[in-house]
Amino acid sequence: MNLHRRRLATALALIPIAAARAQATTGAAAFPSKPIKLVVGFPPGGSADAQARLIAAKLGAQLGQQVIVDNRPGAGGNIGADAVAKAPPDGHTLLLAAVSAFAINPWLYPRLPFDPARDFAYIGQIASFQGVVVVGPDQPMPSMKALAAYARAHPGQLVYGSPGNGTTPHLAAELFRRAAGVELQHAPYRGDAPALTDVAGGQLPVAFVNLGPAIGLIRSGRVRALAVTGDRRASTLPEVPTLEEAGFAHAAVPGWSGLAAPAGTPPAIVERLAQALKTVAADAEFRQLAEQQSAEVRFVPPAAFAAQAAADRSRFGKLVKDSGITLD
Repeated sequence: MNLHRRRLATALALIPIAAARAQATTGAAAFPSKPIKLVVGFPPGGSADAQARLIAAKLGAQLGQQVIVDNRPGAGGNIGADAVAKAPPDGHTLLLAAVSAFAINPWLYPRLPFDPARDFAYIGQIASFQGVVVVGPDQPMPSMKALAAYARAHPGQLVYGSPGNGTTPHLAAELFRRAAGVELQHAPYRGDAPALTDVAGGQLPVAFVNLGPAIGLIRSGRVRALAVTGDRRASTLPEVPTLEEAGFAHAAVPGWSGLAAPAGTPPAIVERLAQALKTVAADAEFRQLAEQQSAEVRFVPPAAFAAQAAADRSRFGKLVKDSGITLD
């Protein structure tokens, strides 16, 4: 009798576990049940927006549901990231997770409204990307050394633009400024496109921007590329040196992007999204289109992506502290 009771108690105890597993499986099978919103913390026309639209089209095809890009620009990507951190954790609101909001901004903004380690479920990294330093075609700066010399001759007068405070191009510019020992004035823009427009039009002498949106202007001769800001040359601009090759060590700031969901998103849904993103990364057309935007496609699964973000947070934190970079 006691044995029968123990067996009955064990069976009853397993019912909630089995029910939870069944519910999770059913939830993943029913997902997505409505269009998915992919939040981008940067404005339309920039590299993040272009990449998000490529991902949205292919991801939607994989999931059998429309993926809509929702631009929430501002504060170096923080506004978009905060919106996703506070969204329902059902997999229907995703973030284009950029290195700026997840690894750099925690050291630049003293009161972030979200915690990149705690408030997100990491889905996967999909690409890495480069930045580039551009000048107008009539500017008397044919190289980074010439730019540094001009800045020394005109202390505090040379203005450079960036896609915004806390972006990877902004950090690269500040590291270059300190490596060169020059004073520059920062003009933060709301994305790459307006900064590039001003450089091409002669209203802004220099800009540190993401490479993708600048490629067309560089190839047309409307702006000149002086250096890329990653740790190796870009395949789309093999003739352009890195900042280190140009004579400025420790100024490289490579970038990456991926997808994240609100913390608490069911693991089965995270796994489904990760598998769909992995398939997107392997798609030949997606890779070709992404490479045209100067993005290097590489899928990194959820756990490894979270670990990489944590490692980069530590590395960029040291860079920011050692360099004394602020948003002022």
